[in-house]
Amino acid sequence: MSEVTQKIMSVLPKEVPFYRSPVTVQILLLRQTHDYAVFRTEETRELNIAVTPASISDPTQVTRVVFLASKQKAPESREFAATIKYYFNATSADLSTLNVNWDLINDKKSNGVQPKFFDDLRNSILECELKDRLCRACPRCSLFGAVVTENKGIWK
Repeated sequence: MSEVTQKIMSVLPKEVPFYRSPVTVQILLLRQTHDYAVFRTEETRELNIAVTPASISDPTQVTRVVFLASKQKAPESREFAATIKYYFNATSADLSTLNVNWDLINDKKSNGVQPKFFDDLRNSILECELKDRLCRACPRCSLFGAVVTENKGIWK
């Protein structure tokens, strides 16, 4: 294990808590391309571009490709969801041991999966899908957002 990895591991918690806690881990991710790179993020295959000054001291206008952070949310959210599902399948996590008083309602009009019991909660997390079947209970929904678009609330 490298020295950098050892330093990072020494300050990270040994287990990832299921619920958010006051412990915060901040990771800076730098991406470097070693070749010609074009970031196409739209269905039409067009580039997101912006015209900016060449530098602080050189006001010459330069067209640059824009790498939007909002466009990175989707792949990171999908990868996070896959990690959570892998964790639940690999560990057979017992949610009934959690000290939580959840009382989510079971709304038949909504297509969302809304758990009422812990067994349903586990299934809900495993079946959580972007857009059409958000469980609104798993860590992915908490971190990346799950919005109720109807006028009534989800809590009793």
